[in-house]
Amino acid sequence: NLSFLQVLDLSNDSFDGHILIDFSCLPLLENISIRKNNFEGFIPQTLSHCRGLKILLAGDNLFYGSIPKFRGSLLELKRLSICGSRLTGTIPI
Repeated sequence: NLSFLQVLDLSNDSFDGHILIDFSCLPLLENISIRKNNFEGFIPQTLSHCRGLKILLAGDNLFYGSIPKFRGSLLELKRLSICGSRLTGTIPI
């Protein structure tokens, strides 16, 4: 049971593949760093359940597709890094 987890740092750990974490089970998460890995696929939409998320560092991975539209539900988000990925589109308001 990780429902009280506030920080998840998997950065620079040589992980690859798709992210299979259901972030809806981590509602208190404030800081996620998954940068500098080889994650691929879409950034999970379940991140929208992390209402208190302040930092999302997901750059330097192999993500593709549209930039997620969950930004409107992450009102506490202060820092977003998605550089070095293959995401397309505009950053949602």
